[in-house]
Amino acid sequence: MLLLGHTSEAAILEAVASETVRLGGTRPALWLGRDGEVPVLAALLHAARLYVGHDTGALHLAAAVGRPVVGIFGGGHWPRFRPAARQGISVVQPLPCFGCNWDCHFGDGPCVKTLAPADVRRAVEQLLATPAEAPLNTVAEARNLPAEALALIAASAPRFADLHQDRLDRQHKIEELKRETDSKDTEIAALKTAAMTEWERSGFGSGASRLISGTLAAHEELDSAIAEFKQTPAALSFSSGYAAAMGAIPAICGPGDVIILDKLSHACLVDAARLSGALLRVFPHNDLCKLESHLKWAVAKHPGAKILVIAESIYSMDGDRAPLREMVELKERHGAWIYLDEAHAVGVIGRQGRGLADEEGIADHIEIQM
Repeated sequence: MLLLGHTSEAAILEAVASETVRLGGTRPALWLGRDGEVPVLAALLHAARLYVGHDTGALHLAAAVGRPVVGIFGGGHWPRFRPAARQGISVVQPLPCFGCNWDCHFGDGPCVKTLAPADVRRAVEQLLATPAEAPLNTVAEARNLPAEALALIAASAPRFADLHQDRLDRQHKIEELKRETDSKDTEIAALKTAAMTEWERSGFGSGASRLISGTLAAHEELDSAIAEFKQTPAALSFSSGYAAAMGAIPAICGPGDVIILDKLSHACLVDAARLSGALLRVFPHNDLCKLESHLKWAVAKHPGAKILVIAESIYSMDGDRAPLREMVELKERHGAWIYLDEAHAVGVIGRQGRGLADEEGIADHIEIQM
């Protein structure tokens, strides 16, 4: 006799060997395996006449090498071994399933504790008497079950049902974490591929802003994407909002032109207006009457000058909106342009977050959107 087991089961197997000697038998040999030693275990099982045990991996392996099996576990395991029986391997399970809801994938159900040695002996004798050409496929009924054992199973059922659900919940969580990990791995792989593609196209090294390093293909792609999103003829990207204001406003207006600002315009807009050298006028926040007064003054006092109205669509400090439709009517009546800072509207207002001008349906009437 050869006792097979994992190194963690050494004490149990030694106790079995000692009991075998005490009952007058020959002391069995022991083989204590470790995880991953499948070839050695398969060779030992192939040399055996049959396998008796509760280790599901060894049971499958015994069936794979053509050895009959006596499975010592609850009947919930039984459907997993029917394929082995269909391959012509005798499989006998002495104990039926008592319906305790224990997840047999984890073993150690309460039913195993009620199995008497006589039941296992009968199963072994049944296999030894079975000709190879007529394999068995049997779940034999357990015998010698006292009333106390049946009562134990009945009492254990609710507790094992809770353990079963807990194990399933943990297993589902593990599977969910694995799916998340696989998804992140896919994203990382895609990011690496994109980075390598860009490296091959544009090179790699220390760099700087567009102002310093010049315009690259990636900048032009970004400009096109912004223009498509904002539904404008073109777009120009800067490294920051401050840089955008300081670059654009002095390019539009210069000395001799007029810039009219809302009092609560962002500081970058005010700095850019001052840098332009144009004449500056400020109207109280969202005061359309004063805006109109400044527009009339600019047309009368500075004929031929470019007039630029600067405002925000959503004001960063107060969070209120500009009366944009009315402002557009005033600037068009007086031949002015409007420079609209949409920094706090894009992404939250308008169709697909295109901003307040889009929401009001007057984006085509805004000369410059920032």
